Amino acid sequence: MARFYTKPEFTTKLETMRSYNDEEENADGAGFTTGLLVGAALGAVIALLYAPKSGEQTRQQLKDLADQQKENLKNQWDSTKEAVTGAVDATKEKVD
Repeated sequence: MARFYTKPEFTTKLETMRSYNDEEENADGAGFTTGLLVGAALGAVIALLYAPKSGEQTRQQLKDLADQQKENLKNQWDSTKEAVTGAVDATKEKVD
């Protein structure tokens, strides 16, 4: 078996195969990125197929959730604004 690798035509082929494999491994993650995108797309399709609700119900649920979060954010903004305004007014009174 050792003679197989010592013949010039076989060593050249072996070196060519090794360099080809090295080039494939050093493709700057192109294969990984492609696999990631394909996997994400497949996952999205499978999720839609196994979704327990119709698209209309899901969109309505997402809209309701977004409206709730918007209201919560508005309330937090108002309370923060009042607290800052109160702190500024108190500081002004102490300075005067």
